[in-house]
Amino acid sequence: MDKDREARSVLAKRRRRIILNNDGNEPVYLSKAPTPDEILRYRTAPFVGSQVDTVFYCTWSSGFSLFTHLTDVGQIFSTTEAMFSSNKMAAFAAAGVDPLRVMNDFCHDHGIEFFWSMRMNDTHDGHGAEYSPVMLRANDLKMNHPEYMIGTEEHQVRYGNWTAMDFAREEIRELAFRFVEEVCRNYDIDGVELDFFRHPVYFHGPARGIAARGSEIEMMSSLVRTIRTMMDEEGKRRGRPILLAVRAPDSVEYCRRIGLDIEGWFAADLVDLYIPSGYIRLNPWQKSVSLGHRYGVQVYPALDESRVPEAGEDDVTTGTFTRPRSTFETYRARASEVWASGADGVYLYNYFNPESPILREIGSPETVSRLDRFYFASYLGAARIAGDGYPHEPFMTIPSLNPIAPEPLYPRHAASIPIGIYGSTGGDAELLLLFRTAPSTDDIVVSINRRPLTRMRIEGSGTSFKIDPGVLTLGINTVEIRNIGNAELLLTDCMIGLRS
Repeated sequence: MDKDREARSVLAKRRRRIILNNDGNEPVYLSKAPTPDEILRYRTAPFVGSQVDTVFYCTWSSGFSLFTHLTDVGQIFSTTEAMFSSNKMAAFAAAGVDPLRVMNDFCHDHGIEFFWSMRMNDTHDGHGAEYSPVMLRANDLKMNHPEYMIGTEEHQVRYGNWTAMDFAREEIRELAFRFVEEVCRNYDIDGVELDFFRHPVYFHGPARGIAARGSEIEMMSSLVRTIRTMMDEEGKRRGRPILLAVRAPDSVEYCRRIGLDIEGWFAADLVDLYIPSGYIRLNPWQKSVSLGHRYGVQVYPALDESRVPEAGEDDVTTGTFTRPRSTFETYRARASEVWASGADGVYLYNYFNPESPILREIGSPETVSRLDRFYFASYLGAARIAGDGYPHEPFMTIPSLNPIAPEPLYPRHAASIPIGIYGSTGGDAELLLLFRTAPSTDDIVVSINRRPLTRMRIEGSGTSFKIDPGVLTLGINTVEIRNIGNAELLLTDCMIGLRS
């Protein structure tokens, strides 16, 4: 290994307990004046001293070519039309205050690693939401070159949004390269994240349900190689390597279908950090960790917020479980699963509370194992890819039980639900089952790991059981629910709560 590659490897392996992705909306939605303090005080300054070791900062890139840093290659997102009336980016530019530089300097002043994050093909401008046409009108590149997009408003695509850029076009790949090159040359960043998850449509074929061709896969691989080469050259020039992180779906096979050869990138030593998953998750974390570590790539599973519709307070055993997938207890459980997989740290996306105790807890497996946790059979369900995309359901190998995808329980039949417990099994434990219509105490028989549960309580559509010590094991536990009644039941959720 040459000395430059060795230096990059050393930097890649530094401690990152929590990577916090900030989507960079402060100048557009939050800032009251074009000052550095207005960039920092909403989402950044309050977490100093927490377990956040690294910040990934996305300067808008929504959609392609629009940014909230001072750029000559791209376009500054400065529109104040409609819902963007409070956008201060024009004022920031006039004052010479660059949000990206402010964030970079602040993080380095406080010993926090800093990456610039670019969404490779964000299509919020094609969602059909109120803001979408405004964002599209603001994008000079898309307005002047509609042929660069994979569809039109009249002829939309089957998967994804028609405003996605066509990466089969050399002009688009060249622009993507130049956006990254400009930041690497002008800012003292520690790394770059290429966010391929938001939104993952890059070629005409996958947008119409046809797997990406080999030539298209090679086009994207060539782009990543070119970016890597440029970053290495810039690292030599400044005397410190620039790291490359990639955020992508957690399935090699699915990634290839949409044009991303992530395993090939890892094998060719193009990537330093891998961020698997997003609003969808396809595999156990161990699969992504094993893939990355096989090639010396650090792995940081993403804990995006769950968008599963939750039952209301009247439908569960206690108010504690209202919107349970959004609670601190559930983030702790999810983080304990990440740590148990052998991952190198935790990645948080769209987590906007810089004062949250989560930022001081989930970066330590020892800490989360001592705190209350809520474990679900499925945290995300089958979910939807933000911005839609090539069908992912055939690639899922993990459960998807949730209120909008219930499990039928036919009379005289049983269902086995796997649910993972990680970190520790100590403390008071309770199993919560939710049904579309609650069963009576005579309708079901429940066990965990073949140990019968007898202390049942029914309230609303929730059925809960106290779990005796020693029943739970670390790793996958099997909940068996047997319907001994005469009517079909619909199981909508399964959760185990641990209270220290």
